[in-house]
Amino acid sequence: MKRVEFVIASVLMAAALSGCATKRYGRLQPVTSYETLNYSCEQIRIELSKVDAFDRQVEQQAKFSGMSIASFLGDFGIGNVIERNEAKRTSVERRAQLQGAFAAKRCGDVEIPRVEAPGPAAIAPSAVNPGYQPSKPETPPAASVNSWWEAHKPKGE
Repeated sequence: MKRVEFVIASVLMAAALSGCATKRYGRLQPVTSYETLNYSCEQIRIELSKVDAFDRQVEQQAKFSGMSIASFLGDFGIGNVIERNEAKRTSVERRAQLQGAFAAKRCGDVEIPRVEAPGPAAIAPSAVNPGYQPSKPETPPAASVNSWWEAHKPKGE
């Protein structure tokens, strides 16, 4: 009788401990529209470095430990894998959103092409070449209502 009680108590204790043994990595929140519009380039760089730190923290916590053994007994470690994948997913999403904002604000080493004022030849070709006569642009023939069908009609009809 004592042995049955001991076994039941041991099973309940193992179940209770393994339920709490799943690692918690945390989550990163998506970038809000306020952040996208109002963050400066430097603030976006800081946020990107925070995402890098979060990634390193997740990898550090993912290493094998005593908690990994306890969680393996409860759910064969599936909970830890799911939790880590969710943490990585939020990290990837936030990084992509921050990089999009970074590019939209033209931060970093993005080169903006210089546009120079056009020369006099581009403004008035007749000033450079007095005999210049602009050619009349050719207009394509008007498309019929069925022009798409005629171009894509199955062969043999």
